[in-house]
Amino acid sequence: MVRAAATPVFATVIGCVLDRHYIPTTGTPVRALAADGRLLGSAQSDGQGRFSLRLPAHSDVTLQIDRPSGESLPMRVDAAPTAWEKCLLDDQA
Repeated sequence: MVRAAATPVFATVIGCVLDRHYIPTTGTPVRALAADGRLLGSAQSDGQGRFSLRLPAHSDVTLQIDRPSGESLPMRVDAAPTAWEKCLLDDQA
């Protein structure tokens, strides 16, 4: 009997990016990295500083501003959509 491959489960992570004055930034690149360093997704902040990423559920990821010294924060992605409660700070904006 051949078993079908399990369908991957994804969750949407929603976050925001603020500048050093805590004002939302537009167009800031954000990436999500797996624990082993693989790129899982990338996005840019919109006009309200928000970004959205579709990431594998049940995984540990690091959200990071995609710049050499960009802030990064680890998080656990669960199976349900996640509204991230913290914002990344872009000190170069």
